[in-house]
Amino acid sequence: MKRFLPSFGALVLVAALVGAVVWLRPEPPRPAPAPSLGVVLQYADGSRLWSSADGRPRPYLQRGRLRA
Repeated sequence: MKRFLPSFGALVLVAALVGAVVWLRPEPPRPAPAPSLGVVLQYADGSRLWSSADGRPRPYLQRGRLRA
């Protein structure tokens, strides 16, 4: 019986450590959100006016720089 108690104590300690590691493990990472769909503005005839992939929309009238 004297040999059994230290072995049993060590076994309980190892089981407690393994249980704590399994219980406290981090949860798996969440999947990345779905990419947003691009926005495309079209004229009535179907030709492309602007797309979100182009960047910011340009104004129709642009000021020209004065050259000196």
